[in-house]
Amino acid sequence: ALASWLKAQGGLTIDATAEGNTIEEMISTLAGDASLSLTEGELAGIDVPASIADAASGGRQGWTATAGSTRLSELQGSFRLRDGIANSEDLKAKVAGVNISAAGDIDLLRRAIDVRLANEEKQASVAIRAFGPWRNPKLAADTGVRPAAEQPVDGGSLEKAAGTAADLPKNT
Repeated sequence: ALASWLKAQGGLTIDATAEGNTIEEMISTLAGDASLSLTEGELAGIDVPASIADAASGGRQGWTATAGSTRLSELQGSFRLRDGIANSEDLKAKVAGVNISAAGDIDLLRRAIDVRLANEEKQASVAIRAFGPWRNPKLAADTGVRPAAEQPVDGGSLEKAAGTAADLPKNT
């Protein structure tokens, strides 16, 4: 399944174009717009509030796992698709009773993310940055300053974090 970790009701709207002879070529040329609005669901195996708290208190590698699931009351936002990268500046979610905002990039070809998440409930909360492969990203407090090695250069930091199309598993 494309998103076996996410179960919810709602909709996804995509207005996009792509060219190519393979799935990888088509994803790498994907361009357009998308939006989603989901309600009453769950995130299986991921504890989002604990992941944010763990990252804010010193960073970690990977999402904080849970044997069960995290309740997702709502998730909505829009994306601009360009060269297979989905950028959003307006993601909003209510997860386990906590309002979270998110903004950043999702590299669909390399299966990588570079997203800033913030707990909207706390006045002095520390935002976190999740970056690298989407299954096992680095989570760290977001100071707003990136080390030079992570600055986007000719293709962006996602490329450096996730590798190339040759690194992708086949038939997934």
